[in-house]
Amino acid sequence: MNCFLVMSKPNFFEWCNDLPTNLQAAAYKPPNSRERAWPREAALDVIRFLEAHHYAVIGIDVWVVGERGPKLSGRFVYDWELKDVPRSDRHPNTAYEFVKTFQWDREEHDSIKESEPVFNIWAESAIQR
Repeated sequence: MNCFLVMSKPNFFEWCNDLPTNLQAAAYKPPNSRERAWPREAALDVIRFLEAHHYAVIGIDVWVVGERGPKLSGRFVYDWELKDVPRSDRHPNTAYEFVKTFQWDREEHDSIKESEPVFNIWAESAIQR
């Protein structure tokens, strides 16, 4: 209902229905889309909820809220995905760390840098992994 879930079951939005109502209400809902994105603090709460309920966050896209729907950004594409690689001090290793520390690139368009990012979260059942 309130976000995008990647998994092989027919109901891609199952986990979204389990979110507390305050997190469902905090979601940005693009027109004509079933995907959802949250402002930073709510996104951090969604990630904590998912991890506590046996879901793995496998990816995050950063959007800017636009009049006609989400924009991925200006000059750059901002995203994070779960990878099976050694930990690094050079980039975020977890979804939570990515959202918590996210900043627009200093070379980004001013209109984007002045916008508050929202985080489109992709998750799947950790049991299936």
